[in-house]
Amino acid sequence: MKLKTKKTIVIISVFITLAFGLFSILYSPFPELQYGILLGLAIVSLILAVVLLRCPYCSKHIRHLDQNYCAYCGRELDDEEKY
Repeated sequence: MKLKTKKTIVIISVFITLAFGLFSILYSPFPELQYGILLGLAIVSLILAVVLLRCPYCSKHIRHLDQNYCAYCGRELDDEEKY
């Protein structure tokens, strides 16, 4: 999977979490259930970010979504896979 696709998945998951959080604040007939779901969505977004956002060359975590070079190995994150 390309790095751009991985970044898009992480960004969409964060926006879904934020949208559900806003919905939970504005409309909460079952607040305990909604806060549990919100916590679950936040955990899933965090796990996706940690697992997917890695350098394709050295497999270290990418610190920022807009960086062009890996902070660890110095190679360009050119959206190409290693193999």
